[in-house]
Amino acid sequence: MSRWFVTGGNGFIGTNLVRLLAGASGTAEPLAREIVIYDSTPAPAGRHAVALGADGAPEITHVTGDILDPAALTQAMEGADYVVHLAASSSVNRSVEDPFFDLQNNVIGTLNALQAARTAGVKKLVFASSSAPLANAAPPIHEQMAPDLGNPYAAGKLAGEAYCQAFSSCYGLQTTVLRFSNVFGPYSERSSGVIPTFIRKLLAGQPIEIYGDGSATRDFIHVSDICAVIAKAATDTRPSRGTVFHVATRTETSILKIATLLVEAMRARGFETPELLFRPERVGDVPRSFSENSKARQFFNWEPRNTLEKDVGDLVDWFIALNTPKG
Repeated sequence: MSRWFVTGGNGFIGTNLVRLLAGASGTAEPLAREIVIYDSTPAPAGRHAVALGADGAPEITHVTGDILDPAALTQAMEGADYVVHLAASSSVNRSVEDPFFDLQNNVIGTLNALQAARTAGVKKLVFASSSAPLANAAPPIHEQMAPDLGNPYAAGKLAGEAYCQAFSSCYGLQTTVLRFSNVFGPYSERSSGVIPTFIRKLLAGQPIEIYGDGSATRDFIHVSDICAVIAKAATDTRPSRGTVFHVATRTETSILKIATLLVEAMRARGFETPELLFRPERVGDVPRSFSENSKARQFFNWEPRNTLEKDVGDLVDWFIALNTPKG
């Protein structure tokens, strides 16, 4: 049992990870003795209540802090065994509009996390990267491919990966890089991902906007699969010098199919939904994207779930419950 430090722990993936570590998401027992959540944004009311109330749950400490404050980050990380660095700016559009903002949060912020982890003498730092550095490459993309960058967000994630490898080589800090595909699941009410964005629009009675004809594809993976690999990667004792893994399903699903599944799920639950709204294709949009996952499957003895339609319906139910007044 160990002390975990999660940057961005109040966010979408962070919340699900904390629940997994605390034994509040179906695990047999907690995976952590103590969890420190380091986030610049306070958790929504009741966000971690289940984790805190579970029998034998670890101590959960909330630290409100910024990854751009190296002194505060270093102090809060003292005594940590495992660090999961999730805090970042996840907006590709904002990186295009303001590349310096992306640089600060996704490069300098990651460098601060690595330096703090080095000072704390942690066992492993897991860096949440993205498939974005290979977004322009022909799918299925995989770890042996050379980067093909299409925007500053991709450049920032690739720089973070490079710093992970450099800190391992230069300072002996064990690091692992996980390149996530399109993640969806509960606690995503603030996420800018395709699926939660579409659900929020439908709940508000607004049409889903699709750019192009909807044939563009993405690799959608449930957040529970992401968190399972994070936990395995952090605790794996084999040397890891910035080793990169694609965490994905190796399945491409069109945006139109996702929109159709969501509309059908909403209508099955008694909601009236407007017709899909098709917009002109945006310049720079990637037509196809999905990732190979054999390296992660073999290394971590892991298999992603293959229940997209059920998971989408479950997420619709989660959003409906979230927006239903209590009492």
